[in-house]
Amino acid sequence: MSVPNWLAVCTVGTQRKLDGGTLIIEQEGRYGEGAKIVLWPSGDSLIQLPADRPSRGMGFPTLIEEDVSALVAGALDYAAWLLGQIDPTERISHIALAARVVGGSAFGWRTAAEHAASPNSGTVMMFGQEEQRDAAIRLTPPHMVRQALAMNRARIVEDLIVLLRRQWARG
Repeated sequence: MSVPNWLAVCTVGTQRKLDGGTLIIEQEGRYGEGAKIVLWPSGDSLIQLPADRPSRGMGFPTLIEEDVSALVAGALDYAAWLLGQIDPTERISHIALAARVVGGSAFGWRTAAEHAASPNSGTVMMFGQEEQRDAAIRLTPPHMVRQALAMNRARIVEDLIVLLRRQWARG
């Protein structure tokens, strides 16, 4: 099987495999361990990015809102680019987005300013409530036209971050 041109640029520090018709690309080592892209034949995709810098250094383990926002924005940009590569005729006309933070349920959630003001203190979630934070959040309505990824990117990122912040504040 030949490798599409757009996939050839994704080779340094990555492992690619086909599982049936599903393409899986994973990053390894210093290039971003835990990053993964899964592309199903239907055009569905999963973009997994590690939040590997909780709390920007020492102090209370905290997810920084601005860092999570940058990851979400980058994932949306990549998703828009990927859709253009796999479906240049735009037969896929609508998309649905979901987001979740996995594996950091004991971390706090703060803005960079809040963390800078008090880096060594914070609120820890009670054990047994991890499922609340691990659940995926979805926009309402759950689907939108594909062009919204480009035209409304900033609003979509903001809406996803607001929902994630609410989810993490409940914990």
